[in-house]
Amino acid sequence: MKYGKDDYVVVEVEGKTHFGLAYAKGKLLKEDGMETHDQQTIEFKSSEMLANLGKTPKIGGKVYGQTIIIYLDDLAVGWPIKVDIFREIDDREKRCLIKAFKKAKEILEKHDAFGFASCLSKIQVKPNVSRMQGAYHSKTGQEGFEDILLLTPTDLTNVDELVYYILHESSHGVWFRQLPRDYRARWSSSFNKRNDINRYGETELQELADIVVEITKTGVRFKDMMKELKSENPDEHDAFKEVIAYVKKVHHIDTEEFESLALNKPDKFKELWPVVTDNPMFKIDVTEYAMKNVKEFFAESFSYFLLGRKLPKDVVKGCKATVKSLVKTYE
Repeated sequence: MKYGKDDYVVVEVEGKTHFGLAYAKGKLLKEDGMETHDQQTIEFKSSEMLANLGKTPKIGGKVYGQTIIIYLDDLAVGWPIKVDIFREIDDREKRCLIKAFKKAKEILEKHDAFGFASCLSKIQVKPNVSRMQGAYHSKTGQEGFEDILLLTPTDLTNVDELVYYILHESSHGVWFRQLPRDYRARWSSSFNKRNDINRYGETELQELADIVVEITKTGVRFKDMMKELKSENPDEHDAFKEVIAYVKKVHHIDTEEFESLALNKPDKFKELWPVVTDNPMFKIDVTEYAMKNVKEFFAESFSYFLLGRKLPKDVVKGCKATVKSLVKTYE
């Protein structure tokens, strides 16, 4: 496959796929790490090239498993480090980003919740390739803290939304770097109080197993059965879903094999069936996303608190206590 100097290419060398800039014959500068000038050089042969994307590849797509994201510029926003930009943005979007970061910093500093920022090694704005609007990665390397705050919103002109996204991801930084362990335990307790476990007992489960076997005999597939149960009997749907997950985890039998057993060897199918299942029934009084796990519960709650949004009384109390307990600086 042909390529020229400064073409962006995807290569496979020693079983690993790499994306980057072909800056010389047989030499690729990996795009990953470009913003910190510590990128890796890969030597390759023409026969190891998988794709030539040219000098201006379309950003955001995927080629041979490699997400095509290119470092374009950096932007000073008033934080300890600059923001690395991996997508095309115009002057208006730059102004909105700067305004949002400065506003978020003011809010965080007001509540002594900006100490985590000293642990940041990168702040990045990348194209949106999923439903996620951002992420926070906490990491400690040989040279110290290497946290990354990532933003991937579709719209970079809505300042209020940007402030919320920044505060949400910053709240993860607060959790990892400023929140004492005993307060993490308090938040875990608050999260778990919102989970009312719905237990399906042995008798109910055995009845469900009998029903599944009988329905399978009529030619109905598991996926269609799940759809029907979801609309007609949500509790049975959740229990059946947990059974399938249990069998896959404990017995290493996937859904297709489990379905085959129900049809051809129902006795063996029932032997694998668990005697009890527990299904979480979360009380959603912050946001639905907050119920994903305790870290998201904290991030949603704390960012809402910082923005003055409505929250349950116990969550507000927890946020106020959290502010007083925060480690102010992290060194």
